[in-house]
Amino acid sequence: MIQLLGAYLRYLPFRAAMTPTEIKKLWRRFFIWSATNFLIIVMLIAELGLNTALFKLTLFINWLPYALIALSIIKRDLKEHVFVIGMEFLWSLMLHSISTSTSYILLHCDALSSSEVLYLHNALCMTLFLILIRWERRLFLNILPSRYFFDNPFGWHAAILPLAIALGSSLLMADAHYPHDLREQLSRVVIPLFFFLVYRSMSISTRLIDEKNEREHINGFINQRLEALRKYNLIMQEHQKRLAIFRHDRRHNYRLISAMLDSGDVDKAITLIEKPAEK
Repeated sequence: MIQLLGAYLRYLPFRAAMTPTEIKKLWRRFFIWSATNFLIIVMLIAELGLNTALFKLTLFINWLPYALIALSIIKRDLKEHVFVIGMEFLWSLMLHSISTSTSYILLHCDALSSSEVLYLHNALCMTLFLILIRWERRLFLNILPSRYFFDNPFGWHAAILPLAIALGSSLLMADAHYPHDLREQLSRVVIPLFFFLVYRSMSISTRLIDEKNEREHINGFINQRLEALRKYNLIMQEHQKRLAIFRHDRRHNYRLISAMLDSGDVDKAITLIEKPAEK
């Protein structure tokens, strides 16, 4: 269930760009693998027993098949996938660390067996996931930064940064010991939390800058169109003036020709008629 929740968080940033068919295909494969994975873990626990080494091994590698399934269906830039995986890894690391810290405190209050501590850890982690699911959903729906982060020479640096921080923090707990010292657990809570807060402020600032640049671009385009319309209006006014002059001259010539014909001066009338033609 924890792995499915992690896969759900990693799916959210790409959901808007996916078709209903892709979403249905993705979750069908997620559930098929989840059932298969569950049976594998049950057989391993039946064979080896529930121990810290097995728990941490499944914790560190079980997310990978879900990520590969998502990569095969969600056709987006690989840098975006790596970034989202890193952010979800950091978030899960923080929740697991909070659960471990809580288990550590409870462990000092009651004498619990190793398996009971692991059960308690998973129960606490699931509870945290579910309690925070609304906030997590809102966070991961908007987790992807501006395309500028990935469409520049340092795009891969930005994409790998969350994953590098998560791996650096989790390597300290990659052993068969559980739980670690409380100070270590708290540091693994503070580091992801601090990173999320810094990233959130940077993301909001970047989005505001992008919106400002977009407004400036739109305003520039509107100003160009207005200037073009102003010039067109001036040209049309000039044409209207010339047309009015032409109509005035034509009426004047018609009156002169009519007067010449009435007076019998046909030659002058013909000459006046032929003058515009000569021009």
